[in-house]
Amino acid sequence: MKRFRVLIAAVLALGLMQGDLRAVETPEPLPPVSPEALAEFEEAHARAVALLEGRGVPSDPVAAVALLRDCAARAYAPCEYLLGVAYQTGVGVSADLEQAERWLSRSAESGYAEAQNDYGVLLYVGDGTERDEKEAVAWFRRASAQGSARADANLGLAYLQGRGVERDEAEGLRWLRAAADGGSVEGALRLARQLSGDQATEAQWSEGVRWYRVAAEAGLDSAQYELARILYLGLAGPPDMAEAFSWNQRAAVQGNAQAAHRLGIQYKRGEGVESSDVNALRWLLEAANQDHAESAYLVSVMVLAGEGTPADPVESQRWLAVAAEKGHVVAMTDLGRSYLMGRHQPVDLEKARRWLEAGAAGRDTEAMYLLGLMAENQPESEAAALEAVRWFQEASDLGDHRGTAALAAAYRSGKGVPANLGEAVRLYRKAAEMGDGRAARVLGDLHLEGEGVAADPEEAMRWFEQSARAGFGDAQFRLALGYVRGLGVPENVVEAYAWLELSEAAGFGLATRTKEMLRPSLTRADLRRANQRAREIYLEINTPQ
Repeated sequence: MKRFRVLIAAVLALGLMQGDLRAVETPEPLPPVSPEALAEFEEAHARAVALLEGRGVPSDPVAAVALLRDCAARAYAPCEYLLGVAYQTGVGVSADLEQAERWLSRSAESGYAEAQNDYGVLLYVGDGTERDEKEAVAWFRRASAQGSARADANLGLAYLQGRGVERDEAEGLRWLRAAADGGSVEGALRLARQLSGDQATEAQWSEGVRWYRVAAEAGLDSAQYELARILYLGLAGPPDMAEAFSWNQRAAVQGNAQAAHRLGIQYKRGEGVESSDVNALRWLLEAANQDHAESAYLVSVMVLAGEGTPADPVESQRWLAVAAEKGHVVAMTDLGRSYLMGRHQPVDLEKARRWLEAGAAGRDTEAMYLLGLMAENQPESEAAALEAVRWFQEASDLGDHRGTAALAAAYRSGKGVPANLGEAVRLYRKAAEMGDGRAARVLGDLHLEGEGVAADPEEAMRWFEQSARAGFGDAQFRLALGYVRGLGVPENVVEAYAWLELSEAAGFGLATRTKEMLRPSLTRADLRRANQRAREIYLEINTPQ
């Protein structure tokens, strides 16, 4: 029976509330029948429900539908209703919306409230029948008059959407409150959502959270997840990580993928619970196995890093592909890069291009930049140069510093665009101001040589230092030479030697030979100060601000 109800929920269009089969386990027949016939119908109905739910007998939906079909053929409205739902959901019988409409309408015409509500849903969304929103609202009203809280919820939705009736937010809220007060858990959740929107007042938020709690306490996993999100983000008061964790856990064990994802995140970060990579990975895997793309991507990251499990590059790559196939943009780009660079798998330029283009379509600027590099590395041709510039331009337009720096290089060289040193300088400066260390180093070269700008050693050294502090060994070397020669900065061999130490550590070969040439001019005290200064600069560069 639970499985049957889950399948029913899966076909709820636009959040409309359809019947809960528990409400009809002890039905009250509407057409007048003899006591003997009534007893027979009730027995058939009870046996069908037991077979659907597997309660007391092995679950057998096909046998249940056979009982319902025989009972419905004799115009017993509750059986007509369940048979209609079976055809709608494809439980025990092939899904057939025309048959679903037939049996639901027959049950509704007999006055069965749950069928009236569900038939109204079919008319409201045009599922298996022609859409007729006004007629749908009429059926909702008939069901509501018989006490159907779900019909009240659907009337609320109709008024809020202005479909089948004139839009009236106050009337919509009134019907949703009636649904929630009448015990409709789904109605309580819809009311909670309506009261906690962007324009909600503090009082509305307070009422909304109260209804979220009602629905969550009743066991509705979507309400539990949404309440956890409110508590986590502090949307209706101070954040409460511990309670958010508790509600995410309750929703996750019911199979809610979003809650399992958030549970994994809270375990990873130690938010409201002791940090645990093992538990984080467990819940992220739970969500990933339910097609949660972000969880699949995080599983890939954790498995690669050996967090919560032994490191396994092959398994990491598998989960990266799963995330990419599910539309995760960053995963698409990462997968494309791995094929491009032969990381954890053989180089495959065709697959690299396909996945990078998918990432670029998702507006990932790194994907655009890498596609530009791929074009640059093709055999030299005008078409390749134009393609490279196109990708760099797209990345630059979206604020990517690497794309901007690469576009600047194109204007400097005249590949793919007419050479324009002024535009190159402008773009290099733009990239450097966005934090691109390599662009800053090139700007230093341009100002030192007077290329595209007036020669200005002081400006050159300023850009070299920015690049040097970003960790670029070649810029550290250039800055050191400035201190040796007193070019754009005061002559200072101690400062020069310190930057040469850093340049050498960064792997810039010329720094070692230059240090050897400079060492004889320094005293032991100078060398001690230079070494101390190098340590200070290193800490300045590498200590988080």
